[in-house]
Amino acid sequence: MAKKPNGYWTLKRTLEKSEDFVKNGYNLSRSKLKELDEGGLIKAIQKNGGLYKIKELLEIEDKRKPNGFYSKMTKEEWMAYGKEKNYDQLARNKMGKIDRGYYKVGLKRKWINDLIKIQWPGIAKFTEKEWLAYGKENGYDKLTRNELQEGSKSYYEKGLNEGWINELIPYSRVTVTRGFFKNMTKKEWLNYGKKNNLDKLNREKLKDMKARYYNIGIKQGWINELIPSKQMSNIKQALDGMLNEYIQGDAK
Repeated sequence: MAKKPNGYWTLKRTLEKSEDFVKNGYNLSRSKLKELDEGGLIKAIQKNGGLYKIKELLEIEDKRKPNGFYSKMTKEEWMAYGKEKNYDQLARNKMGKIDRGYYKVGLKRKWINDLIKIQWPGIAKFTEKEWLAYGKENGYDKLTRNELQEGSKSYYEKGLNEGWINELIPYSRVTVTRGFFKNMTKKEWLNYGKKNNLDKLNREKLKDMKARYYNIGIKQGWINELIPSKQMSNIKQALDGMLNEYIQGDAK
């Protein structure tokens, strides 16, 4: 191929030749240009901004981006690019497969939540980690337990039944007001006692320290599950002794 005169490869001519190359059914890539002995066009493309720039000017979609393309973006640029590509309409895992580089930058810089909100499973299927993350994202950790119960009963009951509620709203943050213990479910009452080591006390000590709590446990018949009565303890000890004697006798 004859050498072109100086000044031949202007930006306009480079674009025209590149467009002709694509119209002839070829992929505008360095390897394809080299294969077809288009050395002059290769140099012209490099001189005029590189393949990505030429494809951008010709409005040719290029899945391969130059090094640092996404990492140089500001948050506003990153968000605008995602919306232009309709990435905000996709699930996170699908977007990650389509454009891994874009996804990784958004994840690393914690911008991804602003583009694609977490798509949570149903509350009944939450793992502990998902339950806590969902609560914090929605500001539930700033509420009282009563407020949470009124605002999202199914979420509250899931945390209560699984024993996760104290991780979100610790008992240390709970203000014991009039009717506090009275409004507790059995599970809440037992959890409160165990979290505050009240099950390590005898009943007389518990009554002195937490009379209202103690009275609810007595009235509802829950006290035995927190602190077994002396009679029940004696029966248990007797049964344990009989079982040990039986095991030892059987071994002989």
